[in-house]
Amino acid sequence: MENLKQPKPMQLEGNQGMNWKKFKNNFELFSVATGCSEKSKKVQAAVLLHCIGEETLEIIETLGLTEEEKNDPKVIIKKLDEYFIPKANVSVERHKFNTRVQQRNETFDIFLNDLRKIASYCEFGDLKHGLIKDRIVCGILNPKTKDRLLREDKLDLEKAIGICKAAEQTELHIRQLVVMKQLNVN
Repeated sequence: MENLKQPKPMQLEGNQGMNWKKFKNNFELFSVATGCSEKSKKVQAAVLLHCIGEETLEIIETLGLTEEEKNDPKVIIKKLDEYFIPKANVSVERHKFNTRVQQRNETFDIFLNDLRKIASYCEFGDLKHGLIKDRIVCGILNPKTKDRLLREDKLDLEKAIGICKAAEQTELHIRQLVVMKQLNVN
């Protein structure tokens, strides 16, 4: 385990929120894998501050942390979460979710993953899976698939995903057969 490389420093170029999430995830994995997470708070905080990079250290200095807080990795991470990850406007996120439809040439998997990602910011609670299923029904591009979904009794998210994936695979297979037939005719 001593041969593990520390995570790369936090990158401030590009999407800082996404970069922070990646760094934090990599640091947490590193901390567990090296046994650092079992050490004292002070040691954990020192390792975090060592790994985070000089530019982010400068940001930490502007956050007004007390000396005690600088020795607590959970406080440092919480303050950096607040700094780098903007608060989501639930109304805006729900609007994005409720207007999301599958785009031309977009696979079902990409559509589904985007719906799940948007839904994670919508605070749907226990309704999340049902609302994703409903958005699939409303937003699926293929009218035959939409019809099949609407005809299904007791449709749940898992069943909707299965129907959409099967329909997409069947459509792809049929297109391939048509192309093969055209090549054989010529």
